[in-house]
Amino acid sequence: MKRLTYLFLVLPFMMAGCQIGESPTTGNNVSIIEEGESAMTARMNSYRGKVVLLDFWFTQCPPCINEIPHEKSIAKEFSGKPFAILGISRDGSIDELRKYLSSNPLPWVNIYDVRGSISKKWNVESFPTFVLIDHQGTVIGRWVGGGNSSKIEEAIAQALENVGK
Repeated sequence: MKRLTYLFLVLPFMMAGCQIGESPTTGNNVSIIEEGESAMTARMNSYRGKVVLLDFWFTQCPPCINEIPHEKSIAKEFSGKPFAILGISRDGSIDELRKYLSSNPLPWVNIYDVRGSISKKWNVESFPTFVLIDHQGTVIGRWVGGGNSSKIEEAIAQALENVGK
């Protein structure tokens, strides 16, 4: 019942992205999977002083999968700089995520959002959702849905210019 209520409340806002439960597509994968809120806290602490792009996604979300090549390009472009991407997966099970990533490895860490508590804390209602955090820990950008890679890339470049200032 709670899930049904969630879908009715969130469905109008999901037009630019997708909702959990859509049909699977192919995509790209990750090498490290961590689980839950404590992993999120620990990982964010380890990224202190870096610009961080959070990617809220799941493997059966076509717009999410379509953004992965852009994210890989961004990761490559800003390699060697104080920048990190952190994926937060809302897959139905950690096994779904593991299976996907075993054939589609990603060069950044993914955290499996066990009960959706991380997504809820970050007010994520549609997928993909990207949140950009500057080196001081301040949220400086948020994009919902696909097709925002150039805006995200510009925001990252500008945030990196401010590191150390």
